[in-house]
Amino acid sequence: MPLLRSVRYQHILVPLDGSEVAAQAIPHAVALAKAFQAEITLFHVVPREGIPSRPLTQKEREAFAQIDAYLQKIKAELEGEGIETHWAVTAGEPAAEIVRYAYTHNVDAVVMSTHGKGGAFQRLYGSVADAVLSRLTIPVVLIRPKEALRAGV
Repeated sequence: MPLLRSVRYQHILVPLDGSEVAAQAIPHAVALAKAFQAEITLFHVVPREGIPSRPLTQKEREAFAQIDAYLQKIKAELEGEGIETHWAVTAGEPAAEIVRYAYTHNVDAVVMSTHGKGGAFQRLYGSVADAVLSRLTIPVVLIRPKEALRAGV
């Protein structure tokens, strides 16, 4: 079928917040990457409040260090499966930074969980997945976590 041949994913973005729930998107991104010989970028946003240009706080610096180690571990696992993998960490409002990165780095698709850490963060920023989906014009694959399915969410 000629229509199917026109779809080509070369760069897949996988936003992660460090939670097991968000990481459930990884196997889906891997399947797409293998099917299309695409590269994956693992992406994390350290949430920032206040003035974006201010220096990082000690807590934010610690968050960067923790997430760096987390993303490097996943990168090594994916490269072990033969997938070219990169990672990036930034600070800001998560949905806005995901969208900005996707548009400035020639991302062809975003694969992410519909849920993440949630809690106060979710109330403060709203649904990151909803915001990303509404702002991007490239395909966004939303993965509903197993926990949400069991809870009927």
